[in-house]
Amino acid sequence: MFSKILCISLFAFCSLPSYGQNEIVQGPFKIDGDKAIYFQRESNPDFPLGLYYDSGTKKTQVDKYEVDGDTPNIDTVFFMKIHNVKNVIVLISWNQLHQAESINGNTYQVYAYKYSNDSLFINDMITKDPELNGMDGEFNGDEVHFKYKNVASIKKYIKNKYN
Repeated sequence: MFSKILCISLFAFCSLPSYGQNEIVQGPFKIDGDKAIYFQRESNPDFPLGLYYDSGTKKTQVDKYEVDGDTPNIDTVFFMKIHNVKNVIVLISWNQLHQAESINGNTYQVYAYKYSNDSLFINDMITKDPELNGMDGEFNGDEVHFKYKNVASIKKYIKNKYN
């Protein structure tokens, strides 16, 4: 009996460090029928957040988000058509606090992913748009403001520039 209790206790103790890893932190969000996307916590300390596509038969990592001063935060997720193709739009932010450099605020990046032919892949045209990443707060002593921090402003910008 003692050996069973010891074995169970040892198993529970050894599994504690992995608790919380590979945990879904947002979603699933239905993209088409039974197909969905979700965000999952990862065990990689440099890339602690991943975006996954679940086709109903297979789960695939589409992207991963790195640590940049802080862990990545999912601020918003929405769907919109760009050139008549469904896209998933994701706004990720990172808190920035570096007192020696007079930095206190957030950095932002808008990511876009095309959904086509039962797959999801990065839309480089949107993701690499320099207007869709920036800073908000105090950086090097200057007050700066990022314009695209919500669904309405991101949608308006993309519609005006790309549709």
